[in-house]
Amino acid sequence: MSASFSRLVNRFGLSQAGVDLRYSIANAVERAVKTQFRLASATVFGSLPANLGIVTSDLDMVLSGVPDSRKAMHQVANKLETAGFSDVRVIAHARVPIVKCRVGSGPLRGVGV
Repeated sequence: MSASFSRLVNRFGLSQAGVDLRYSIANAVERAVKTQFRLASATVFGSLPANLGIVTSDLDMVLSGVPDSRKAMHQVANKLETAGFSDVRVIAHARVPIVKCRVGSGPLRGVGV
């Protein structure tokens, strides 16, 4: 990492509390999905585990233990809505189908997941 980029990350990067809050959101997603798919697990990837996250960063996760089907994607979306996530959307026709949502309440309200 270049020195100037490192300075930017140090200046605008997440505090440990911000990192911990985002991982707690990942745990909440996993708990919600496990109510439908008991073997489900959520793994965080992207800027957060690379220590490059900033306050406006979204939270990237991959779910395993969930069937690879549109029906399952809609079931995941339903569980996220029930758990209090907002703006839940299934994008099933993308090259890599995804479920997008936002944190519905708390200090991370509005952060994309």
